[in-house]
Amino acid sequence: MTKTTTILSNYHVATTLTIQHLEQSKHGSISRHIQTKSEFLALAAQQVNLDVKEKTLKGEKLVYTEEVKAALANYVREMRDGRERLGERKRGAERTLWGYGVGREDGGEKEKVMREIARVYGELCSEVREVGRDVERLSGR
Repeated sequence: MTKTTTILSNYHVATTLTIQHLEQSKHGSISRHIQTKSEFLALAAQQVNLDVKEKTLKGEKLVYTEEVKAALANYVREMRDGRERLGERKRGAERTLWGYGVGREDGGEKEKVMREIARVYGELCSEVREVGRDVERLSGR
């Protein structure tokens, strides 16, 4: 036998053994067992998922009775109405501020005057409180 036929023979044996090994790992009893076990676990997971969904629906039916659903619908309606009323109040306040020049390009001077009036008013209020405390302190002598 020549070296070439020996190498080809060994290559043939190696290829045959590789094919047998692949077939055994793909179709053998161990791989069938693993495949069956994984299918079983997948079905068990689906069962648990369905049980969870069923219990969730039962829980929701216990908590969300017709009275609760009606109350929640009423609450949502009230919140929507409140949001609309707040929007109207905001627009009214913006119109009032606009009248004082706030937010207008040409109303900058009027806005400054109004801010100064508010600042002076705050100072006067604090001075009045301070004088009131002095009067009480002096009258208590």
